[in-house]
Amino acid sequence: MSRSFGSVAQWLDYLEGLHPATIALGLERVREVWQRLRLPPSEARIITVGGTNGKGSSVAMLEAILTAAGYRVGSYTSPHLLRFHERIRLQQQQVTDQPLLTALEAVERARGTTPLTYFEFTTLAALWIFHQQQVAVMLLEVGLGGRLDAVNLLDPDAALLTSIGLDHTEWLGETRDAIAIEKAGIYRPGRVALYSGEDPPPALFAEAERRGVTLGCAGRDYWVESGPEGWSLHLAGEPSSAWEGARFPLPALLGRFQLANAAGVVMLLYALRALLPVPVAAIRQGLVQVRLAGRFQYLAGQPAWLLDVAHNAESAQSLVANLVATGGVKRVVFSMLRDKPVAEVVALLAPHLEQWYLAPLEGARGLELAELERLVRGQARGKVCGFTRLELAFAAAAREADPQERVLVCGSFHTVAAAMAWLGCENQV
Repeated sequence: MSRSFGSVAQWLDYLEGLHPATIALGLERVREVWQRLRLPPSEARIITVGGTNGKGSSVAMLEAILTAAGYRVGSYTSPHLLRFHERIRLQQQQVTDQPLLTALEAVERARGTTPLTYFEFTTLAALWIFHQQQVAVMLLEVGLGGRLDAVNLLDPDAALLTSIGLDHTEWLGETRDAIAIEKAGIYRPGRVALYSGEDPPPALFAEAERRGVTLGCAGRDYWVESGPEGWSLHLAGEPSSAWEGARFPLPALLGRFQLANAAGVVMLLYALRALLPVPVAAIRQGLVQVRLAGRFQYLAGQPAWLLDVAHNAESAQSLVANLVATGGVKRVVFSMLRDKPVAEVVALLAPHLEQWYLAPLEGARGLELAELERLVRGQARGKVCGFTRLELAFAAAAREADPQERVLVCGSFHTVAAAMAWLGCENQV
């Protein structure tokens, strides 16, 4: 018998216990339930975005640009910072309770006895909402990997990989080549396929060729020319067009790496122009208006705060580059999950920081304070302070910082979420 609950919180508690494993890669279960939902065919264009880092930023840019171009856009991303509703957006607005409750009930009825993970269940709920709302474009962010991720249930009109780094190695493989093969699973023959990151692994090209995919890559098939008045996209072997040489503003998202994300997004839209026409003016508007919490996000105050969800080596390198470019910081409130490369991230950050405020994250995946202190003390050049709760660490950092300072918060989505709640800035998500 299917269940029904009166609140989203009750549903989410229920979903966490539906499947014995938190992660169970594979499309068989989710495809089976999808077919039982019996939704009518959708004419929506589908864009799937994957990658180790940068996929959330790229989805946010696509969302802002396509909305500015007049399309009805549905976006599905993960994880969320403060509220599950952040994961499902319509016209850049978080889904409200009622359509979400209706969607969850519809998936539960169709599920029968088929076990679904939390992510599989909520992916189907998002797709159900997008069908009911008759969106013109679905933007789907890969949760983990690509080939066996639930969003790969649908064949995209375009697929973008933003980067390939070492993360989730227990699921995807121990090398960048192995991970590239899994992530390339979102590409489809005859459809737009792009890689916007640096240093593509050789296996990415081999897997694209094996799949019959024509892969476009940054630095080979397109490149960026930037200057004080913005940047332009240049295409290899393409005749001049309204886009060739057009000047675009830097994206409103802070960080030098966001230019590579923006270029990948614009290149993807150029490749899709016959199916999804977008004027240059909408691209400019979207890049200026895009917002995304927790990505080198600046919050004014005394002290000011920098929030970044960096939680692997690649994102930590980008964070360090941004800190150096913007004058650096002295203090960091830091915590990570036990299944992340804590020592590697600390090693990258340590030369640039003088004061660490540490506290454990809640839940089974949280790293104990003693282990966190051990890993940081072994590499930190400055003072290290441990606290039993993040709220105490935030308060200590705020109390000890000079009013003109910036305090960094990083290490996990959970760490940033706790900071936003403590600072009372939930409305900025």
